[in-house]
Amino acid sequence: MKAFHQLFGDDREWALDNSLRQFRVRRSRLGDLPKRDSYPPEFITIVRLSDGFRMVLTERCLRSGEPFENSDWYASRRLGLINESRRARGEQEV
Repeated sequence: MKAFHQLFGDDREWALDNSLRQFRVRRSRLGDLPKRDSYPPEFITIVRLSDGFRMVLTERCLRSGEPFENSDWYASRRLGLINESRRARGEQEV
């Protein structure tokens, strides 16, 4: 079940309009992560709609070279590559 109450601003409105989606991929903006004043224009944010988790990444994936797109497949792929790297280093997955 989606936890819409944990989403903020237009992320919540977007999730309500796109209720079958698992992720939203959008340009990063102020407030996505604490203690950041701004983001370079080439940064994106992946928002997991089930719990409001946010991850800020570079727009172009350095491992696969895939261009940025707002789709569940793209978000799952990027987070999967991150988790693969974290497992290799013995860190907790996202």
